[in-house]
Amino acid sequence: MRSSVTCGFSLLSIQQSSFSQEASNFISVAFTPYVTIDSPAYILFEGFVGAYAPSGVIELLDTSPSSICVDDVTCNKLFDISIFGDGLSKAEWSDVNQSLALRSNRPITPQMTVRFTWKLTNGQLGQSSPTIFASGISGNCSLGITEFTSVGGNEQILLLADVSGSLVSQSTPLNSALNTLTVRLSFNFDLGYQDFSSLTLSGLGASSTHEGFILLSSPSNQSWPSTTTTAYYNRSASYLVMNISNIKSFTNYSFSFNLSNPSAGQLAPDIFLHLSGAATITRRLLSNDQGNAAPLFVYG
Repeated sequence: MRSSVTCGFSLLSIQQSSFSQEASNFISVAFTPYVTIDSPAYILFEGFVGAYAPSGVIELLDTSPSSICVDDVTCNKLFDISIFGDGLSKAEWSDVNQSLALRSNRPITPQMTVRFTWKLTNGQLGQSSPTIFASGISGNCSLGITEFTSVGGNEQILLLADVSGSLVSQSTPLNSALNTLTVRLSFNFDLGYQDFSSLTLSGLGASSTHEGFILLSSPSNQSWPSTTTTAYYNRSASYLVMNISNIKSFTNYSFSFNLSNPSAGQLAPDIFLHLSGAATITRRLLSNDQGNAAPLFVYG
């Protein structure tokens, strides 16, 4: 009969290598039990929302303690889907359940800190860090459902780069008028001074402004972290591109630039943000202001 004793964790931590959308992301886990967990122990990690991998057996990387092989055929691995194998530590990933299942082939003692890494691919949408849980059972105790402790900042587990707030507005809807567009943004991640990314605003509609570099301006209390005071405007493709760095998460930023309205009327277009480099956001629709302040709305 299985024991009703609960064997929890004195250490249960998790972190990631990349917060960029669609990037390869190496997930690193470390745990230490309060009491010895006898083998075989069946352990399940759940809640990996926002990332994916093909379902099936996956290799665990950077395992500690390392796999101990008696010979080329029989190995005493810490984790595997079978007692016999090729000397590699393995587990089983379920993409449907977004979970990782492991079986321990030897006892895990309180003197051990088990560490390993495996690779997932981040999804195409930004998100905040989800809650990841561990649970399981062994011959001597039950592993109750326990929440992982995740580090802060960009290494938070499955924190994926996103725009946390946005608003795009304009100064005038008059035909052929010089129009000041103001973009307000905040992000859910940090970038350092040397973490350069290219930011593109696309879908800027028609304008009579000539293609080339245009000036950026920003209020001192919401200083925009562009690396230069100019951005490049591509008239034919209706986009604006600039380089940025030194972003602080959940900080309100604002910048403005001028475009000349077309002579013909138009509805406010959908404006998208794309970010590449130190951080990647594949395509994010920004929020438009309302009424006459809607960006690039021009009277017909």
